Amino acid sequence: MTPRWRSSVAVVLLLASSASAKPLPLIFDTRPESRIKTPLVVVTSPREGATFAPGDVVKIVLAKAPTGPEPHDVQIFSLADLSLVDVPAIPSTVSVTVPDDAAGDLDLTVIALDDVGAVTAPVTRTIRIVPKARLTALEVEPARAVIPGKGRELVLAVFGTFDDGVTRDLTSATTGTTYRTRNPTIVNALPTGRLRGGFDGKTTVLVKNGTRTAIVDVEVDSTLASQCGNGVLDKGEACDPELDTSGCCTDSCGLAADDTVCTMKSGPRGRCTAGACTPP
Repeated sequence: MTPRWRSSVAVVLLLASSASAKPLPLIFDTRPESRIKTPLVVVTSPREGATFAPGDVVKIVLAKAPTGPEPHDVQIFSLADLSLVDVPAIPSTVSVTVPDDAAGDLDLTVIALDDVGAVTAPVTRTIRIVPKARLTALEVEPARAVIPGKGRELVLAVFGTFDDGVTRDLTSATTGTTYRTRNPTIVNALPTGRLRGGFDGKTTVLVKNGTRTAIVDVEVDSTLASQCGNGVLDKGEACDPELDTSGCCTDSCGLAADDTVCTMKSGPRGRCTAGACTPP
């Protein structure tokens, strides 16, 4: 089975000054906000909502915005495979390969730096990834869930195994996955895979994608509120061992010490680093 990747698939097109080192994605960028509130670069292709399959080559056509200073070097950062691609100039056409394990919506976000090196307004283009392979099995984590009281929430993770041998994250409704609760007074199932607790009791949630289904047994128990290990990240907790079974979360809901032996989702042993199980 291929490693399971939970992060939402995205490609970030990051513009930087040619004199600077390769920057990190915007979420790590500490540079000041630009006085320019409009994008410096636009995506003319692909069109919004265009459909591709895993392994397809997407040609991203970039052009300068009608107003604003000239952008400099362009870099493409892909959250799907952590790749970084240099683009020589604007206008330009850049080819990006859709990751084999991608499914659902994939965002292309263009971020530019102005003439003083500050980040300007981003622009986002969304395409949809539809696997050509046939879905053969559906698995939901957790298969049994306990929600500690009314208003508390728990997020399901849905993985699909396809006949091309690839396991893909199908949690998002954009992959075709639906969620239906048998008793909405006990649990409300949102389209995102988030379950919201209602009155105490037990019920089931039907998860479906195409012809494949999976059943999740859910219990709402308000007596478990604010208890470590209740499967919910409560206030003051760094983690919850019911949510993180790698061994990097302690029984007291704290992060295990760095270098602690853990088990990665893909199977092999790893070492805890800042609460995450990473390859040794």
